[in-house]
Amino acid sequence: MGWWGGGLFQSETQFDLISDASHEAGLSDLEKVVLSQQRAQKAADSGQPADIPHDDADLTTSGKDAKPSSDNDDDCWQVCRDNGIYFSIWSAECSDIPFVREYLNNGALFELVQKTAAKVQDDWSVYNTGYELVLIGACAMTLGCKLPTFLRNFMHKNYHSVGFRNAAIEQLRKALSDGPDGYKEGEPYEFKEPEHDSDCDCG
Repeated sequence: MGWWGGGLFQSETQFDLISDASHEAGLSDLEKVVLSQQRAQKAADSGQPADIPHDDADLTTSGKDAKPSSDNDDDCWQVCRDNGIYFSIWSAECSDIPFVREYLNNGALFELVQKTAAKVQDDWSVYNTGYELVLIGACAMTLGCKLPTFLRNFMHKNYHSVGFRNAAIEQLRKALSDGPDGYKEGEPYEFKEPEHDSDCDCG
């Protein structure tokens, strides 16, 4: 499954889920919105027409409302990154944490949680909806987001029983505690790697 440790953000499966959730939250479209705005601003500053490709033409100022063309999505993805624009629900893959945090706090995170909670998973799936919800919550913590009440309560109740390894469970326990190592809304949280990872046999 591509594990290189038992903690959070140490498996290919988690990275895939984070990528899917970021896209579901509208962050891929939001990248294109920002790219379009940057190009328009540069054009205005230089007095030249904006060089905006056809798949940016219909973008609005909201990732949720943006309706980009499906053409050349891979090219747009690369152009965004070439311009230093990469947004994610996980801070390590996010180029503008305050901007994305504000976007998520304004309703996108709540909608993402609702959609994820409503999913129907196959019985054989190890990584069920509960696992995804807790992972989304952990990612939101790394940005300093305000967690929806349902998500916070769900994490407190289920973080230890939805399929995470022991090291990740310990990280989540600390983050969800009321102690000095606990998460505080508005402050990006760092999930420190456990000193002893009994789950990892990576050598």
